[in-house]
Amino acid sequence: MTTSGFSKVVLVGVLGLLLQAGTPTGAAAQTASVTDSLVVLPPLDVVLEQARSFAPHIEERRALLRKNEQLVDRASKTWLDGISFGVQTQAGTYGNQTVDQLNVGTTAGASIRFSLFDIFAQRAQKKIMRYELEVSREMIRKAEVEEVQFIVMLYHRVEDWQRQVAVRADSWRSSQIHREMAELEFTNGNITVAELARVSEIEAKAHSDYLAATSEFRSFYRQLEVRIGASLSSLR
Repeated sequence: MTTSGFSKVVLVGVLGLLLQAGTPTGAAAQTASVTDSLVVLPPLDVVLEQARSFAPHIEERRALLRKNEQLVDRASKTWLDGISFGVQTQAGTYGNQTVDQLNVGTTAGASIRFSLFDIFAQRAQKKIMRYELEVSREMIRKAEVEEVQFIVMLYHRVEDWQRQVAVRADSWRSSQIHREMAELEFTNGNITVAELARVSEIEAKAHSDYLAATSEFRSFYRQLEVRIGASLSSLR
């Protein structure tokens, strides 16, 4: 082997070691691609149902609604406070010692005590409570709409980055093949070192893009799981 040929072999070996140190093998890329890009997401409707049942801020508004419902129910019964029942007994003297020892003339009755001020005050109070009840319902509807919008956004982000993982994994595998071919061509003396370095740089960039897409996919995937309070795999 000539000195020139020996130098080329050594350079190829060094480049190969550098690439292996910073780049997983093609098999690893394929495994990661299968893990990330081929994840089967549950239907969006199932995810939204889980989100509605879990969302703490929505449940907080539901609790407030239940409280206002109880207040309105209690206010509607306050008129009973003006009603009182009483029993009255009377004793009579009839000139007979035995009869005089008995209580006779027992009566029962009911009385209703209301003031106009109380009546109007209760009506005003019930109107306010009913208004607060309706506000509570509107707050729940608004929170549900906002939650749906946010979950749909997250879900589509996961889908988008999932597709990006698949696309960039394919691009990385293709660039690996080109780099391996370039190494062979360099060994055979058909291309220059500069050309081999250029092809290796392209492969390294494709690898970096793939890792970035994988990171984004996993980030949004986890955000969605945290938001709905359940593992997406458990909803299938």
